[in-house]
Amino acid sequence: MELHEKFKKVYNNYCKERMIEMGEAPFASIITTFPSLLIAMADGKADNNEKLSLVNISKSLAESFKDEQTNDELIELLSYQYYAEFDYLLKNTEKWESAFIELLSDYLKENPENKTIINDMIIDVANASNDICDAEQQVVSELENKLNLK
Repeated sequence: MELHEKFKKVYNNYCKERMIEMGEAPFASIITTFPSLLIAMADGKADNNEKLSLVNISKSLAESFKDEQTNDELIELLSYQYYAEFDYLLKNTEKWESAFIELLSDYLKENPENKTIINDMIIDVANASNDICDAEQQVVSELENKLNLK
């Protein structure tokens, strides 16, 4: 199955499961952010600093869709939607991890120039609590291996 077909399958399954309407581009952003969620949950819970980091990522992702036709209220709404999806995924990582990581791995094979962005996001969330704990370091290493980030 080609990358776009895999993406559409995961996208359709996710939107159906969540009963939401979301464009493909915002969903792709969720896929690329998913490793950061795994880091945030590495020690079993996302602490306040990690949640704040995810709020900032939500805002940044929403801002990336801003253009002359998009008003601030729509961008703010998209930011809230991102955070709501991140919150859902924090509570349901096991359900989506395999599909999301496999899809992201395939994407990075075709787009290796984006590995640095993914790796930086992972490290930023891991460092949100000042130090990278052993559990976070283990997840970082696993993600580096699964996504071939090194």
